[in-house]
Amino acid sequence: MAGGKWSWPLRRGRPDDDVLERRRRAPAEGAEREAAQDRELLEHQAAALRERVALGFAEPGDRNRLTRILMGLAAAPDGDVTADRILDAARDAHRADPEDPTALELLAAALLNAGDPDEFERVLAELERRAPHSPVLDLMREHGPDHEARVRAWRRHGQEVVLRAWKGDPEAVAELRVLTRRFPRNHEYRVGLMMAAAGRKDYAEGRAIADGLAAEADVPHETHFHLGQFYAFAGDQRRAREHFALAWDTARTDADRQDVVLAMETVGVRFERG
Repeated sequence: MAGGKWSWPLRRGRPDDDVLERRRRAPAEGAEREAAQDRELLEHQAAALRERVALGFAEPGDRNRLTRILMGLAAAPDGDVTADRILDAARDAHRADPEDPTALELLAAALLNAGDPDEFERVLAELERRAPHSPVLDLMREHGPDHEARVRAWRRHGQEVVLRAWKGDPEAVAELRVLTRRFPRNHEYRVGLMMAAAGRKDYAEGRAIADGLAAEADVPHETHFHLGQFYAFAGDQRRAREHFALAWDTARTDADRQDVVLAMETVGVRFERG
């Protein structure tokens, strides 16, 4: 062409290199398409199961299927399902049918990646009672020592955070808030945050936590014990006596009952059984 030249794009290699490269990539691209299609199918199934559960039309096994699907989505490439979402689904399945060993197995498996150590140990003990030959238990035993060490380290760290928060460490209080949001069923974290609030005389925040704990069903001895202390610090003698009495009633040993008596004497609360 007069007055200039065509500007051809530069190419490396032989003319048929692009064809060869496309052929080389084809199997991987096909696998990626299949994986994307599988993921889309699982997402549709999960959405349908969630809708059935929400509308009250869930059939036996639907919640277990939803938990398994979420586990599959979490393991898929580019999966965006979090461990907490899986744990919520597994807990829901177990609540719907506490006698179902499959739901218990799924809950134990979900707790490997999320949840608090105390809950994991309780579920594992329950699974051992209900389904001693469960393959999930075999998996736990196979990886037992490593996981048990992780659980112990996790619990020890949580206890250290609670202790530091009680002593007024602002960083520990901030971490305890995060732990409490992540594990709202963990009483130890919530009690720690409540008592840390009492330590800095923030009784409004502490009372909100205390009232929430007190309203739950099946409150354990340790929580009643600390609720008695908190309400005494906050000046609510009636609630303090109530929870010290419940702490006495739920005590497992004479030593636990003696701790209740000592705590009541320390905070100036008199409890008369009538």
